Amino acid sequence: TLKREMCSASHLILTSDNEGVPVVALQGRACGLRVVGRRVGAMAEVPGVLLCDDLDCMVSYLQTQSHIVSGAEIYNMDMFKKDIISVLA
Repeated sequence: TLKREMCSASHLILTSDNEGVPVVALQGRACGLRVVGRRVGAMAEVPGVLLCDDLDCMVSYLQTQSHIVSGAEIYNMDMFKKDIISVLA
């Protein structure tokens, strides 16, 4: 189920440029996830969310969390940034 999949993660990264009611962030926090989101909409009202002003902040945070993935799963942060930018474009 979606709940099981979400709750099995360690982080939830939300790159939205616009958030009204950040339901996904609330669901992530309910699962005990570390949630990283943009400083938009009502995101600041969700307790425990790390707020970022830009994508560089998110990438910097993820680089400090590299211990959460195995060596085979380390994702190139430059590619991550390019992937997110292409999705947001």
